[in-house]
Amino acid sequence: MDIRDKIAEIKSKTNILDVVSASVSLKKSGRQWVGLCPFHSDTKPSFYVSTEKQSYRCFGCGAAGDVVAFLMNFQHLTFKDAVTELARRAGVELKWRPDEETKRTNILYELNETSAIYYQKALYEQEGRTALGYLMNRGFKKQTLDEFVIGYAPANWRIIDYLKSKGFDEETIIAAGVCSRREGKIVPLLRNRVVFPITDGQGKVLGFGGRALSDEDSPKYINSPETVLFKKSSVLYGIKQAKEAARKSNELLLTEGYTDVMMAHQRSIKNVCAVLGTAFTIQHAQAMKRYAEKVILVFDSDNAGERAATRSIDILLSAGLDIRIAQLPQGLDLCDFLVEHSGEELVQLAKGATRFIEFLHSICVKEYGEGVEGKKRTIERLSEALSHIESETECELWARETAKLTGVSYHTILNAATARNRRVERKQDKVSYGKIPVPLTRDYELLEMMILSPSMIAEVKKHFGTEDFADEDLRIVAEYIFKQDSEFGILNLENLYNQAGGERLRQKVKSVLERARGLATEEERRDYQKLLNAWVKRRIGEKRLCELEKELKTGNVEALLEMCKLKDALKSDDLSSLTELCREKCEH
Repeated sequence: MDIRDKIAEIKSKTNILDVVSASVSLKKSGRQWVGLCPFHSDTKPSFYVSTEKQSYRCFGCGAAGDVVAFLMNFQHLTFKDAVTELARRAGVELKWRPDEETKRTNILYELNETSAIYYQKALYEQEGRTALGYLMNRGFKKQTLDEFVIGYAPANWRIIDYLKSKGFDEETIIAAGVCSRREGKIVPLLRNRVVFPITDGQGKVLGFGGRALSDEDSPKYINSPETVLFKKSSVLYGIKQAKEAARKSNELLLTEGYTDVMMAHQRSIKNVCAVLGTAFTIQHAQAMKRYAEKVILVFDSDNAGERAATRSIDILLSAGLDIRIAQLPQGLDLCDFLVEHSGEELVQLAKGATRFIEFLHSICVKEYGEGVEGKKRTIERLSEALSHIESETECELWARETAKLTGVSYHTILNAATARNRRVERKQDKVSYGKIPVPLTRDYELLEMMILSPSMIAEVKKHFGTEDFADEDLRIVAEYIFKQDSEFGILNLENLYNQAGGERLRQKVKSVLERARGLATEEERRDYQKLLNAWVKRRIGEKRLCELEKELKTGNVEALLEMCKLKDALKSDDLSSLTELCREKCEH
């Protein structure tokens, strides 16, 4: 039995509702289940699970797939790990034969691990003395540097020859993000920089961060580019070292930089991780929620740090996390603070962390003032934060706390939060399905049926190829879906969105889903087999029309009569007439 058959067996013994509802709060809605999407900051339930189709999709962010895809994306698992976990739950015996994708992924992991060792060794050689001196001057001990496998990227290009000597070819070196190709030459990403290996929760090296040692080198920090392994929008630095302590304390401290995390660990504060100099995302929040329910933000005390904390609050609330903000003394980042203070002082700072509502209130008062207009804007901002809380009871309790801070009745606060939710709902309900170009209708409907009813993928593939899609973006999506179905028998669009141009493709898939929602209140009621048959017959008719036009040029008068009948049938969507007209002339 090949892997596709095994996956089919596992899926047949797994109910997607059981898997999703263990992590997402869902409510019955007609023939579906609906809840807040776990893959983006969702204020109105836009995440639908169909037990009939055994699939999920989000009309807000375009996430869609089957039970394997959900486990991969929610728990940040590889395809192999997700299938293995579902097999365990279903009681299906599963033995893996190394496939090409797994082999390729393992090679990239091996290359990254080899690179990390190379960088670490270079730190303690003559050429790494400046980098080692910088780290020692910041107060780091060798034990800490070794725990995080800190290294140094020399200013030369010798890592290329080193990796080639270990059996890696240029294309693999580039695919891992260790090097890039410029003007036909392969060039190391990091040169004359302190190197911070970035790992997943299991300690596998996903990519690297590099800090410049010279003021002339810009930017100050560089991260690996997006690769098969490295997805910056969901990676948390230090999560491997932090996860056990986080689970025990049910608390995670989130900070901004590599050195912040390292110094916290050196001070025996283990439950600390960091974002990688990028905007905080719902994927970050969901990753944190796997280990703890309480998050304490420990960002820099400058204006940029305050803004970063403010932006993170709404996302963390959407994920259902308890949020506090620990404010460092002015002018210090966490690393600097811990150089001057003990780990116990950080513990006390975390214990006294400000609740999110008081923090937001203080920021708003500072920015907007305490006049009537300022207070109005403050209430709007606080209400916006509350609108991200899913639980009505919790939202009401926070509205009461907000009322105490602002002197405005909690009814006013709660109504403002509810009104904002209604505005968001109306905005989300405005779909553009009537505006798509008529020639693209088939493209949209073929993708709709494959995404919302994955069992239709094979049927669509029988009759239509990627070359039949007129829209280039939709063609790319279709090609990806066909490839996944052929190789693994699954549907998972997140990997597509993570590729170059992925956000553009996500928006296109969203438009397909929005159009579907606008055409039917319950997508399961659309008869996709009937819809596909209609498009197949229409295609047959259009093909026959082309043949008749050629016959007409040769003087075949009967072809004109047939053309008229065929055009009438196509125009009226008379499928029975269309079938009769094309039955003898055109076998598809």
